[in-house]
Amino acid sequence: MNSPTIAQNLPPDPDALTGDASLGRVVAVRGPVVDVAFDDRALPLVDEALVVLADEGELLVEVHAHLDDHTVRTVALQPTSGLARGVPVRATGGPLTVPVGDAVLGRLLTPTGRVGDDGPPLPDHVPWRPVHRPPPRLAQQSAATEVFETGIKVIDL
Repeated sequence: MNSPTIAQNLPPDPDALTGDASLGRVVAVRGPVVDVAFDDRALPLVDEALVVLADEGELLVEVHAHLDDHTVRTVALQPTSGLARGVPVRATGGPLTVPVGDAVLGRLLTPTGRVGDDGPPLPDHVPWRPVHRPPPRLAQQSAATEVFETGIKVIDL
């Protein structure tokens, strides 16, 4: 469950991983689906990243739904083997982020943004953006008809 890039996937808010962040606990684990209960604060928003603070290391999960006033259903982005009820969970205050830009073109990345191929590590200057973000405004979108080169080769038989 250990991931060296967990901190990179989280929002830059310094309070997100301190005592000011909401703290919950795992109440159910069913494969990659993890239910988390929060007692004293507002529930994390849908699509917010949470960090499960397991003994084996940190596990990144993303809120998928609110089940009731105190419980959220999350989806784990890493294996949940060994995860048990009662493990503490910290709300991050923001969505999952991933590296973007020319440096990641053609690279294999894990769901947590870690390099999954045998290539060199990503440069430090690579920007990270939220996975869930609003689309560009209509005025910013191009309506021009042009060929979009993908580099994908197709053979029609």
